[in-house]
Amino acid sequence: MDPDPTHRPTRVPLPQEDFDRKTLVIRATPPATWRNLRWRSSASDKRLYFASASGRLTPSSGKAPCIYLAPSDRTSFFEIYGDKMHLAHEARELPVIGAADFVERVFLGVDMPTLNLVDIISGPGLEAIDLDLGTLYATNPVYPRSFAEAVLRHPSKVDGFLYESRHTKETCAVVWSFHRPALAKVQWRVDRTLGDYAANLSGDQADVFGVRVQIAS
Repeated sequence: MDPDPTHRPTRVPLPQEDFDRKTLVIRATPPATWRNLRWRSSASDKRLYFASASGRLTPSSGKAPCIYLAPSDRTSFFEIYGDKMHLAHEARELPVIGAADFVERVFLGVDMPTLNLVDIISGPGLEAIDLDLGTLYATNPVYPRSFAEAVLRHPSKVDGFLYESRHTKETCAVVWSFHRPALAKVQWRVDRTLGDYAANLSGDQADVFGVRVQIAS
């Protein structure tokens, strides 16, 4: 049987010594306050950065804890809940969010200095590391994580990535402090809870960032 012509193989990075010879597309982002949505229990200096096995741009070795950042609370929300929203809408159901989420999910304001980040929004940025969108958004995050590991170990010693939210198309960042320990000590604060964005409450339903959701007790 002929192979499926629509199948595109998932990519892997070159061996590190070859990858190290690549010229990465690096953008310096100006100092800014970024947004991050997380559980209140993880809002601490010790847990500001963490190495999540599901974070597709977290280096695969687990030796570089990361923080994922968005330019707005709305994008922070959809980066976490966007797939849940989509699946519910496909099923013609209201998305369900637990009542505890509205109290225990908090938005952080994180003050970052100038960051040197690998741009994987642009075509040239993706091409420079041989990454494609199919691999970046592969079901198994082990594939993009292997590229993150290669970038982490590249001699350019960058601070992470700039990427585009697949939900809102806003520019987001993932940052590690592996090469710049001072980045682990940036100023941050809890600004508000997810519940602050619940509007038009009626029974067990509310609007959150323009999406009608059901609140589960």
